[in-house]
Amino acid sequence: MAPVDRRVKLWAWLVRQQGSVGTKTEADVIAMQARHTPANGMTNRIFGTVVPGTVVANRAITGPAGTSRCGSTVPPAPVPAGGR
Repeated sequence: MAPVDRRVKLWAWLVRQQGSVGTKTEADVIAMQARHTPANGMTNRIFGTVVPGTVVANRAITGPAGTSRCGSTVPPAPVPAGGR
């Protein structure tokens, strides 16, 4: 059998720790969604970083559990055509 890459093993471990959403109560799911998503070198490596010039704004959305924070991104303004 071929060896499994360490990144795949790490990803499998993280997914196992998360557990199935289907087995969680509604309160557990709401608490899980309310957690802050970390932004560090590791997450930037996995998911990529925000493109320079992009505006990131924190917004609040009202839902059944109250007000939840959510981050949203707005693409940068288009650069006007001109001398190239």
